[in-house]
Amino acid sequence: MNKPISIQQISQHQSRYSGFTILELLITMAIIAILAGIAAPSYNSMIARNKVNSMRENLANALQYARSEGIKRKVNVIVCASANHTGCNGGTDWHQGWVIFADDNGNNSIESGERLQVQYSYSDLVTGSVGDSRVSFTPSGRPDRGENQIIGVCDPNDANNGKALRISATGTISRQGQANAGC
Repeated sequence: MNKPISIQQISQHQSRYSGFTILELLITMAIIAILAGIAAPSYNSMIARNKVNSMRENLANALQYARSEGIKRKVNVIVCASANHTGCNGGTDWHQGWVIFADDNGNNSIESGERLQVQYSYSDLVTGSVGDSRVSFTPSGRPDRGENQIIGVCDPNDANNGKALRISATGTISRQGQANAGC
């Protein structure tokens, strides 16, 4: 007749064999490596999308700041692409940075004491602009060109990863998708 096994005997028996075998560890590590390999490309594209969105948001904030400063100071306030962060010399390469300045004397260039804000480089992103390399807001908060302007923010590695900003003739700044970015 079989003698009943006590709980104490079971726990003593299991404690001798606790842990993982080397084979179980290798299989677990292989599964983790496969999952990481699958996840890495989507993670990289997520980072690229976030960089494009971040630059678009920073540029939108700069444009909104310039518009409000133009209204507050009652002068034209200009946002322009800038390669050296001291003047409007960046062409349409907004990824090199931009400068915001209150054009107190109306000469469309930065003089001493006019600079309000500087944004430095987004070196791994390319931007293009339809139209000028600058946006100037009048004291009424409207762009001085009187027409819509679009600034595109594009990922050089993925033409489908682009976003745009639209500055309307009334000065409203709206965020737009890839179709309007011109990537």
